[in-house]
Amino acid sequence: MRTPSARKVVPFVILAVGIFTGVWASGIVGGVGVGVMLLTTSLVALPFVVLALITRIMASYWLSYALVLLAAAGAVWISREGYPASRGDAQGALVFVFLPIYLCMGAGVVAVLVLLSESMARARVRLALAKKQGNQPKTVRERWIMAVSAALFVLAAGACALAITRWAVRHHEVNAALNLTSQEARQETLERALAAKDYEILGILAHQDLPGKDLRRIHDACRQNRNAGSSAFDGLASNPGTPPELLVSLAGQGTYQARGVARNPSTPFATLEQLATHEDKWVRRAVAQNPSAPLSLLAVLAEDGEEMVKDTAKHFLNKSKGKAGKKKAAAKANQP
Repeated sequence: MRTPSARKVVPFVILAVGIFTGVWASGIVGGVGVGVMLLTTSLVALPFVVLALITRIMASYWLSYALVLLAAAGAVWISREGYPASRGDAQGALVFVFLPIYLCMGAGVVAVLVLLSESMARARVRLALAKKQGNQPKTVRERWIMAVSAALFVLAAGACALAITRWAVRHHEVNAALNLTSQEARQETLERALAAKDYEILGILAHQDLPGKDLRRIHDACRQNRNAGSSAFDGLASNPGTPPELLVSLAGQGTYQARGVARNPSTPFATLEQLATHEDKWVRRAVAQNPSAPLSLLAVLAEDGEEMVKDTAKHFLNKSKGKAGKKKAAAKANQP
């Protein structure tokens, strides 16, 4: 039975959690304007407003409150897991746009479960009253309502359980791919990922220590779906084990890949020279940070028009000259 205090307190708590989560999420995109922060707060808080309305208007039992609070806790957990990896960049902005949609979908599932649980509870009460009053036709009708509600409840709960199970299995697969410790395990995982065209796992493997021929296989597989394989291209661009001819090809695929290639110590000198004149300042800065960049190239970048590139090149140029001087002094000291 619904108590007045629960009817007032539970929706207020859910609404407060939603507003707090929205404000916290908007703070992660700080520096982009008050309007964007208000929009982010509203988008993230919207599903919690829906959940609060569900409890205020539809919920009659503590089971319903528990379901809605569980959904709210899940939304907070998703927010906590989803935001830290994408602070202040374009990917983070996309997370802010799409996460509320997923939360609204979750709120819809919870609303269905709440309505079905209440339908069964009310049908059970009516069934008991019908038996006492000897109203057989109504008893049959209520039994059908209970049966249909129970069947729908089982289907909805089963769909949720299946989705959670699939997510858990996938989470385990991704974690296993991130923590491979042997070449045999990497080879087995690579073969499975190539057979299943699992671009997420291929993207993880592209960052790992694999033979050049296997990294080339990852590149060839991801060329079939460039959008899904973008993570793999990023990994290949920064992986020191990637064959030089593949690095040359990756340098021309996009700005993000060019940055990885510019920072890769295995990148050929001719490619580094080309990237040193790239239009993107972050690519030129990555060339200056490359441990394989020769002094002549660092000297050119030390005259770059961008202050950031110039300072980075000068820092590594002085550092390299200092190391060269120490080597000469050591060589003279060792002469008889």
